[in-house]
Amino acid sequence: MQNELDISLEKRYVREEALKEGLEKGRAEGEAKRRKVGRAEGLAQGKTEGLAEGRNNALMETARNLQAMGLSPEQIKQATGVTL
Repeated sequence: MQNELDISLEKRYVREEALKEGLEKGRAEGEAKRRKVGRAEGLAQGKTEGLAEGRNNALMETARNLQAMGLSPEQIKQATGVTL
């Protein structure tokens, strides 16, 4: 009887340890996946913002160059969409 109880307790302990191990592994995998997705989203957002900023800077530089060439503000606005 004692031997059966010991075996039952040992099986229960093994199950509990396997459950703990599975939960820890699942959490670690979930965290890694979230980090990977978050990193990808952050890179995409940064790229989008960087491209928009670059386009804006290029338009402003073009507008300044057109102004230096003597074009009127109306012509610059027509050419670039930028209001001086």
